[in-house]
Amino acid sequence: MDKINVFFAHPSGMSNQAIDKSARELRGLLKERSTKAGRDLRISVIPGRDDFKLHFKGDWSAWAQGVLTRKDSITLKRHYSMVITPEEQVGKATGEIIEKALELGRPVFLYDRGALRKVTDIYLHDPDDWQGGFTLDFPEPTAEPGPPQLKLPFAQEAP
Repeated sequence: MDKINVFFAHPSGMSNQAIDKSARELRGLLKERSTKAGRDLRISVIPGRDDFKLHFKGDWSAWAQGVLTRKDSITLKRHYSMVITPEEQVGKATGEIIEKALELGRPVFLYDRGALRKVTDIYLHDPDDWQGGFTLDFPEPTAEPGPPQLKLPFAQEAP
């Protein structure tokens, strides 16, 4: 069984209960998707608050860099496989983490109302706003949705 760790980049003002609830829901969603894909994964969703408590040493940029460069001391595999955030606008530390993740080619997603949206870029829109100065960007839809599909009469009708 493979293991993946997900960095949950939540806002600093999010309550502990909301963080824990979102992390549980997110883990369930990822587990369900991995099972449907035929992969047996052990998934851990680590809130940023927990990583911060363990690894912050007084330098925000160094901590943000460490989130993505840290490796397991035994396996030498990267600690976090992906970054997921519940907000489209993020603060400076989360912005740095997401920016670095995208540079390294790591998957980044927005978790919104039980769904995941792939993040393709991040933009600084207000350098003075440390709590929401960065905005996520998403891929453009590749095609216009077509007309609704008609139900075809392949099911047998009851006699």
